[in-house]
Amino acid sequence: KELSAALEESERLRTRYEEMSVIDPLTKLYNRRYFFSEVTAGLARAKRYSHSYSLMLMDLDFFKQVNDCFGHECGDKVLKDVSEILSRFTREGDTLARYGGEEFVMALPETDSEGSFILAERIRKTVAEKEWYCGDDEIKMTISIGLASLAEPDDDNQDANIQIADMLREADRALYYAKQNGRNNVKTFAEIPR
Repeated sequence: KELSAALEESERLRTRYEEMSVIDPLTKLYNRRYFFSEVTAGLARAKRYSHSYSLMLMDLDFFKQVNDCFGHECGDKVLKDVSEILSRFTREGDTLARYGGEEFVMALPETDSEGSFILAERIRKTVAEKEWYCGDDEIKMTISIGLASLAEPDDDNQDANIQIADMLREADRALYYAKQNGRNNVKTFAEIPR
């Protein structure tokens, strides 16, 4: 009986540690490590079968001011609520993760540029309309979103990791462009002037 109980406890701990290695403890979303492992396979499939694929990189605007003015407890509440909002917009097959700090990333298989833009606008609008309260103070948050989409599947021999890195760089540049253009908006990599 003792051995059986010890084995059960060991299995529970193993499961818990596995979960902790891929789940962000605050938001309960996947973490960056899990995101990269999951997206590698999904993007490789999209390229192999000539399917559309998009990445969405999202960053809360002026989030540091929330922590500075209202404290980290309020900031944590905002991050949890935003995570719940993003989860509501995530379909089966999508991969949503906390990328770091107040940044989130979503991989959207079977989603082209137009579809990802529509989804991003819905997310942006939902976050902007949400009201948060920190003590007696009401605060509003906005989110800037950068999008990158797999245009045409190119060389099938291209390493999927390189493509992921390229798409993330494109989404990051689009996010930066959104921030430069007033925040609280969505920009695609294709919109950036060359």
